[in-house]
Amino acid sequence: MIKILKANNPINYLLMFGLMLSLWAFKFYYMPTEIEAYILKNYILPGFPETVFMKYLSAVLSFGVYYLFALLIIKFNANLMIVENAYQSAGVIFVMMTGFFINSQRILPETLASFTLFIAVMQIFNSYQKIKAELNILDASIFTALTVILVHKLVFVIALVFIVMVIIRPVKTKEVLIYFTGIFFSFLVLVAIVWLTGDIVEAYDIGKQAMISKFAEFKYNSLNYIVFAPMIILAAISVFSRFSLSQSRKVSARKFQNAIVFIIVCLTVFFVSPHSTNEGIVLIYPWVAILLSNVIINARNVYASIVFVGFIVSLYAVHVLQIVFYLSIF
Repeated sequence: MIKILKANNPINYLLMFGLMLSLWAFKFYYMPTEIEAYILKNYILPGFPETVFMKYLSAVLSFGVYYLFALLIIKFNANLMIVENAYQSAGVIFVMMTGFFINSQRILPETLASFTLFIAVMQIFNSYQKIKAELNILDASIFTALTVILVHKLVFVIALVFIVMVIIRPVKTKEVLIYFTGIFFSFLVLVAIVWLTGDIVEAYDIGKQAMISKFAEFKYNSLNYIVFAPMIILAAISVFSRFSLSQSRKVSARKFQNAIVFIIVCLTVFFVSPHSTNEGIVLIYPWVAILLSNVIINARNVYASIVFVGFIVSLYAVHVLQIVFYLSIF
């Protein structure tokens, strides 16, 4: 399997689709009811109605978004060489990660926020060594604002993306102004749209409730510890490997990976806190997939094999556990 990942072969795109389909088969066939009692929506992105058709539509759209996400990861990894010697492997690992938590296999604010945050950071990465990077910074600011609009508690990513910018390039005063001005005007446009087409008071109340809500009673239980422990461990391995692997990297690759380490640490801390929903695990998928592919492709064969086998075994064990749990309560 590792040899296939290293091959960078077009057949891997079919492999990705097949792997993803196998890990979403239970969702498509059984369409289990979501087990969390909290509501995953905001004023801008209301939840899908609880009908069979809409639930299938949500799952199918989510499948398409995740697959497109994987293709974008491959594209950016190939163009920027974030992980040397490995282009498609990050995308393959990402689609497999989408099977870790069955409850997130639907269109959610967290799903789209993960996507917009990734685009924001990639725009910053694309600005590396550019003399004129104003458009990249502006794009990053807009996608950062969209991330916060989709999941209000991710307001801290405004600072996160800015710090990533500082890690990647010498920041000019003009670029700082463009970044924060872009975010401000994105929010201003949102307020104007809500004011013209909706209820500004209702939107404010929903946003306030989203900011203060906590999910401790839904997060801290034995089942969740088992389900989410492998992803947390994989995140830790990915971060540790960035500094333990002895390989020649370009300066750009080192900076990109340092920024990703910072992102993983921040998003993991957010996820394990009571402020994040269980579905917030999807936020760390793309970043862990990228650095984990670095381990699997560039580490010594024994270490790479141990990590890869551990990843596969934990993925399918957790997936089967959730299926058994769903069938036992429904």
